[in-house]
Order: sequence, then C-alpha cells, then structure tokens
Amino acid sequence: MGKYEGLTITQERLEDLIDLQDTLQSFMKQPFTKLLMGQVGDQNNSLNMDYPLQVVAIEQLNLPKNEKEPEDYTAAEKISTALLTSLTAYAQQFMMHGDRTRHKMIISDEADITDKNDKGRELNNTIVRRGRYFTTSLIKGAQNASDQENDINNMGMKFCFHLNKTEEATQMLHFMGLPITQMNIRRLTSLERGVCLFQDIYGRVDILRVNPVFDEVLAAFDTSTSSIEERKREKERSAHYI
Repeated sequence: MGKYEGLTITQERLEDLIDLQDTLQSFMKQPFTKLLMGQVGDQNNSLNMDYPLQVVAIEQLNLPKNEKEPEDYTAAEKISTALLTSLTAYAQQFMMHGDRTRHKMIISDEADITDKNDKGRELNNTIVRRGRYFTTSLIKGAQNASDQENDINNMGMKFCFHLNKTEEATQMLHFMGLPITQMNIRRLTSLERGVCLFQDIYGRVDILRVNPVFDEVLAAFDTSTSSIEERKREKERSAHYI
C-alpha cells in the first residue's frame, strides 16, 4: 500500500485503477475518441463559441438504436453516445451564449442519424423549441425527404437538391405542398449540382444556385471524393450558371 495526497491506495483500489486504465485504453482504439479524451503531449484545437464558423466532422460514428439497453452498448456505441452528449451540451450552450440580437445557426448534416438517437433528438428538439427566443436557427440536412417527415410542420424554409428516385421527388413535392406532376418530378430529378428548389416561409418557390461566396466555406463543407481533374471539369461546367 501507499499514500497519494491523503488517499490510501489499497490493493482493491489499485485493481480498480488498472481496470479503469484498461477501459480507457480500449476506448482510445476508436478513431474519434480523441475528440473527447487526449493524451499527454497532444496538441488539439478545441471548439470556441467566439469563432464565427466551426465545423465538427465525425466519421464512423456508431450510435445505438433507441431500444438497445446501455449495458449492451459496444465500446464504439459508448464513445459515440458520449460524443453526441458532449456535442448536445455544447450546441445548447452555443445557442444561449452571447447577445440574443446576433443570429446563430446550427447545421446538422445527416440529421436523420442523430434523430434516431435519444441524445441527438434531444438536441434538435431543444433548438426547435427555444431557438426563436435565443435567435438560433436549426438547419437539418438528410438524403431523403422521408427522413424529416416528423418535423415537416416545424420547418420554415425548405431546400431540395437533386433527387434520384421518382418516389423521393413525389414525397418532396407533397411536403412542399406543390402539384405532383411529371414536370415537377423531372425538375427535382434533373437539378444540377449546387442547384436547389427553395421554398420560403410564405410558400413561395423558385430554383436557386447556391453560392458560398468564400472558397474557405466551400472547402470546409466539401465531402466530395472527386479528383482534382473531375472538380475542374465540374467547375467549368457550372460556370455558365453564375
């Protein structure tokens, strides 16, 4: 036995510490654990509420289904849930932070994934309920129109980019309250990259081309796997729309 700042280290406590160390080391094998825990000598940038733009991109997030009991979570599911809990707390603090006259936006890409988890759903619901008071807007992105079916009545503005399937286009037209015609379906399934069908809070609809203005913003949200040559051809192809 030994003593450390008044704490007696018994054999039982030492074994508990070793078990904790082994558990933490097993968690560190997950690719995104460093977002929650660091090691001595690590130099990582942290989130800062005073920055005008912050992007958190997480690959291989493995969130458990709602019906799964916590004691049955895998190591990856435990870390994923802890990470989403931390992001939930941070986003809520960001919403309530600073001057209410300053409009803030929280963008949740692949929002259907977080909505299927209790903590993720809690985050989105809190922003929707209290966002108006704290001058904060929630922008939800998903691959399919059906992913947002439960929240469609709470959405003020809707952006629909290219859709591949007729069924998806039909459902999006239904969500927007637009006539389900072959012409409208073809319009949604033939949208160019960076072009969307937009509907404002008054129900007005038009075709828009998204211009991020700053190249840094475009690069921050770029998830394309295209080569440099392919991107150059896409840029030349889109030049005549500007």
